[in-house]
Amino acid sequence: MKASSVYRAEARQALEGRWLEAALATLVFVLLVVAANGGSSLSSLFSGVETFKLIGITLVGTSVSMIGAFFVVMPLTVGQEAVYLEVVRGKQEKIMQRMFSIGYSNLGRAIVFVLLLSLIVVAITVVWVFLLAIVVVAVGWDVSSLDADIPGSLVLVTLLSMVFYVWAIVYVGYCYGMTSFLILDKPELSGVECMRESRRLMKGKCWKLFCLDLSFIGWLLLCIFFIPLFFVGPYQQAAHAAFYRDLIKDEAKTEDESLITVEITVEVDKDAEPNADAEASDFEKI
Repeated sequence: MKASSVYRAEARQALEGRWLEAALATLVFVLLVVAANGGSSLSSLFSGVETFKLIGITLVGTSVSMIGAFFVVMPLTVGQEAVYLEVVRGKQEKIMQRMFSIGYSNLGRAIVFVLLLSLIVVAITVVWVFLLAIVVVAVGWDVSSLDADIPGSLVLVTLLSMVFYVWAIVYVGYCYGMTSFLILDKPELSGVECMRESRRLMKGKCWKLFCLDLSFIGWLLLCIFFIPLFFVGPYQQAAHAAFYRDLIKDEAKTEDESLITVEITVEVDKDAEPNADAEASDFEKI
């Protein structure tokens, strides 16, 4: 694998002359995600209505958010990332157009991927909260009393568990970080199979991708001003696409080397067979 600076350079080269186009596509994606998630906040706009009506409005808002998540957020999450693999490969099709095309032409697999990844994160969170609750009970801290001092052991365990929790979430994200590219690259694979393939490709490579993301820390800090987000996002995703391109190249190279090794072994065995027969014949003559 190459150095992080090389992947960033490849990303900049791929985006040359297309920065504004990429930023506009990212802006549209963000606006659509915000709009799709807006249904859940409908109830806050009607806080003064009757309880029965408020329940109905909440249910409608939740339904709208779920529909938006399945048919807007999930496909476009895959599309807006996978499109940069085409950009890195030099394809000149419109980024925004391909973002929608990739997302909705792979709708089923995109939903499976994003939904399963979300469920994995939820499962990790539930386990963490459950284990933390056990620790709270074990140390005998009275949660109902706000004046009760928090035991130092509980503070230490909580901090350590939070570190482990964050590590687990980040690790899962990197394990399945190549899935969007595989959904584009491997149409014959299901969503679950793409996730498994991503996990296999990323085995031993998560730290390298983490270092690549860490090299963007200065740019990511600029995103607190919001506007740079629309340029940094495509930059980082294009670097990820360049990383994926190297991953599959290394994979193909390893497979070729394995085939060559097998062929050489077979040739050696074939050469050895006549000698073995000859030795047997000589033995029979004796």
